[in-house]
Amino acid sequence: MSARGRWFLWSLLAVVVGLLTWRGLHSENRFCWLVFGPNGEHRLLLSKTSRGWFLDRDGDGRFTGRGEALGVWERSRLVTLTNLGGVNYTLSFPRDYRDETVGERCLMEADVGVGGPTPYRQLADIGLGRSRRTAGIGHFNGPLTVQLQTVAWQLPPGLALRRGEKPTDVRALIGTVDAATRCWTTVFVMNPKGCLFPTNVFPYVEVEFPASGSGREPIHVRYPLKEFC
Repeated sequence: MSARGRWFLWSLLAVVVGLLTWRGLHSENRFCWLVFGPNGEHRLLLSKTSRGWFLDRDGDGRFTGRGEALGVWERSRLVTLTNLGGVNYTLSFPRDYRDETVGERCLMEADVGVGGPTPYRQLADIGLGRSRRTAGIGHFNGPLTVQLQTVAWQLPPGLALRRGEKPTDVRALIGTVDAATRCWTTVFVMNPKGCLFPTNVFPYVEVEFPASGSGREPIHVRYPLKEFC
């Protein structure tokens, strides 16, 4: 091949690489995983593109199946997911936003209703990745635990119990929160009408006060967290 021909091929290759790079940097496609069930046995990929929302209902890795092109999602619209492990779910309008303070450049707020004998609602903040590999996870109807509220899966630095005019505000949540998978899914406990839980159902926090002198045992006190916000 002549020098001119090699120059032409290298120039063409540079243009192709540049176009692919530009497309990757400017692509509006974002992905996240919606995971359902106690063991996360059902995984559906949700994608937001310039053409609207797409949901891989049949799990084949594509968005060409029946009912998978959701289009422009209006706030009043509910998407129903039926019989995932015998449970029905309803997905409300997802809101995407940016919050670099928690290490995520783009997130989605998902509101999901969990069916069954005792239906309830869950809220998840899910990182939106540029690919399936970097897609965040929202786990619904998963294992629930009561824990202190965290920021980016970490307790606030310098958190300490204080009394006085500005006492420490201790907040707890019920949900599936896992730093390893960057999952943050909580249970709704309030609506405009009031608390969704019976008045006698609330978590406790156990506080250990250090001993006031040598040879004395520390004091453990349990406090009810029965105010809802």
